[in-house]
Amino acid sequence: MSYGRSESSNAYEYRVAKAKDCKGVRSGLARQLDVNTFATTTNIGTIDTENDAIRQAHPIAQAINALTEFVESVPGLSESVSSNFVSSNSFSNLMNMDEKVKAAAFNLLKVFLKAKPDCINGTRIPSFILKELDSKDTLLCRNAFECFLLAANDPSFYQTVKIEKAVVPKFVTLVRRKHLHWNVLESSLLPSVSIIYDNLPDEEQKKKWLSTILECFFDGTDEGLLLVPWIKSFSEVFRFAYLKAATELSDFLSQTFFKFLDVVIPFDDGQTTSVVVDLILWIDQKLVNNYDASDAFKEKLTASLAKGLPRATKVFEAFFEYSEDQNR
Repeated sequence: MSYGRSESSNAYEYRVAKAKDCKGVRSGLARQLDVNTFATTTNIGTIDTENDAIRQAHPIAQAINALTEFVESVPGLSESVSSNFVSSNSFSNLMNMDEKVKAAAFNLLKVFLKAKPDCINGTRIPSFILKELDSKDTLLCRNAFECFLLAANDPSFYQTVKIEKAVVPKFVTLVRRKHLHWNVLESSLLPSVSIIYDNLPDEEQKKKWLSTILECFFDGTDEGLLLVPWIKSFSEVFRFAYLKAATELSDFLSQTFFKFLDVVIPFDDGQTTSVVVDLILWIDQKLVNNYDASDAFKEKLTASLAKGLPRATKVFEAFFEYSEDQNR
């Protein structure tokens, strides 16, 4: 009886042989990896129409996704093939294709960035990443954001895309526009704000960054917005700004919070109400040792909620119950 190996001897020996071939596969891929490989393998010809482009993109995306799985499963393969993949010509060609291809390309790029965040130094890839952060294609947008979060932690990222001239303006635009990319911003905005904050050169620019990004939340709100991602993102970024610059930006933060309250009160939604209440209680707890500021906050909050009745009833009740508990 055999223990610890249920597969047949032939199957086991086959897997062992395949594993021994990995070294050869790595070197072969390192020599041959190029966007043209995908084009040849999938028999890409001249694309005459948009429908043809979409149809032709599918096998290319599949090929890249298969390569991604293979690279992740073979130790050491990432280092062997990454330099060819991130070369300007190869990646640029992929960026001229359909969203599915671009999403697959960024998905593979994530693997390389995890192993070596500076592997895109000297290429145009940082610019491509920024460009796709507001893509209408959610998968492409998400993959681009994940690449940004991996690459932008490395200071060398900003040699290609200057933080003040390219990165900050891009995020200002992202937050101002209330489009589908907010489904991704919900989980990606706070870490992005933090990374940019850490890489700005001085304290004045850091404070300006925090105030600017919070102000941008209110642009375009009258044209419609994805409410839940917007409220969650604001709550997180507001807390971050408070922790970093509560003293320097105290008046601005107070004004911004009550501006936020004016936007959300008209919406009587259980999920958003819980986020609003949590933020109110968080602020009050931060002011617990500053009696004057705490009293002023509660007084202004009460007036604001009273003005918003009856829609503000749930928020008002939650805060009232909390205040009663604090006074016992």
